[in-house]
Amino acid sequence: MNYNYKEGKLRVEQILRLNSEIEEVAVIPKTKDEWTHKNGIKSWVAAIVVNLRDSNKLINIEDEIQVAKTIKAYTSEIIEILSGSELLFEKGIRGDTVYGLFNATSDEEANEVLDIAEWTNTYMKMLNELLEQNGYQKVNAGIGVSMSKDLIIRTPKDHEKIVVGRAFFDADHLSKLTSRFGHLTCEQPIALTKSFYDKISSRNDKGGLYHKYYGIDIYVGDVINKEYYNWIDKHTKL
Repeated sequence: MNYNYKEGKLRVEQILRLNSEIEEVAVIPKTKDEWTHKNGIKSWVAAIVVNLRDSNKLINIEDEIQVAKTIKAYTSEIIEILSGSELLFEKGIRGDTVYGLFNATSDEEANEVLDIAEWTNTYMKMLNELLEQNGYQKVNAGIGVSMSKDLIIRTPKDHEKIVVGRAFFDADHLSKLTSRFGHLTCEQPIALTKSFYDKISSRNDKGGLYHKYYGIDIYVGDVINKEYYNWIDKHTKL
């Protein structure tokens, strides 16, 4: 065990003695050089969390090559989709969950985040076409989208950002309710919190793409990117 508890005490005391306040910012810094805030910042954060449904059934398949290829195709390509936005400031994989955190203060930025969620939903349809063509088991994913004004801090040693607030928690919760059958679950793959839906409701009103889920303040839908899906139809389907 390589841990110096005496130095640890000094580090904690230094953190607790900091006098600086939490500063509200419009844009969350992406790099170490841009991060000058000692305690932390508070800003609007949008979160997309993609959760693989019934991953235990996939893991229990005897063909480990199939499992490895499926998980790799699922995680790596969703990370690529999330990374396509300049609003992204953090991404990661936790078990069978892929997530992205975004700067999103305006309605326009919220719409871009929703576009990313819909691209992800469209990708899952292509992935299942390709899995089926290769004789592999299909997979489903739930996609939760949320936003809130959250506290963001950065640890001093590895400069990792930690978000303390509702955005990730709520999106993660919704991702576990979607693409499922049963009590208090939803067959639709995308679910939005009310705070996020309020940001994109003007766009939604044009097509009625997302609807309130049984009186609960979440909004659900199976929305795709039409251009991407049409391409899949021509180039992927048998």
